[in-house]
Amino acid sequence: MKKIIFFLTAIFFLAIVSTSCDDTDNHAEATCVFYVGTDSIVYTNALDAQYDTLILKSVDSLQFTGYMFEETAQVNFNGIASAIALCNSQAEKNFLNKMKSPISLQQLEERLYLDNQDFFNERGITHAAEIDLHPMTIHTSLWSLTYNSKIKSSTANIY
Repeated sequence: MKKIIFFLTAIFFLAIVSTSCDDTDNHAEATCVFYVGTDSIVYTNALDAQYDTLILKSVDSLQFTGYMFEETAQVNFNGIASAIALCNSQAEKNFLNKMKSPISLQQLEERLYLDNQDFFNERGITHAAEIDLHPMTIHTSLWSLTYNSKIKSSTANIY
């Protein structure tokens, strides 16, 4: 009887030790969806505001804003919150890097004309350079669509 109890106890402890060494459940993963959007545009020349709606669409068309992306992260310990925080950190880094090298004023004028050629031709503007935009500041935000929260805001000067 002692041997049976010893044997069962040994099997019990062996099972505990083997599962505590198994690291398949000791990690957490998260995949989050993010959105970069335009909050507002501040124009240095008030006349540029007449094209505000068209400019917003062109900025999105150039994929400077108005786009979604995913980030995936894995941490080596239980804690989904840590994996989500890592996703947010990765997204913020990508967002800020993009804000450091914004589109140029010339790119914006060319896209604006290309996207709205009929509109400008009706007004006697036949080339992108004739739109004559002036420097502006675009205020943007990074949003987590997975958790419906703002992660970071930034500004980009367009010259």
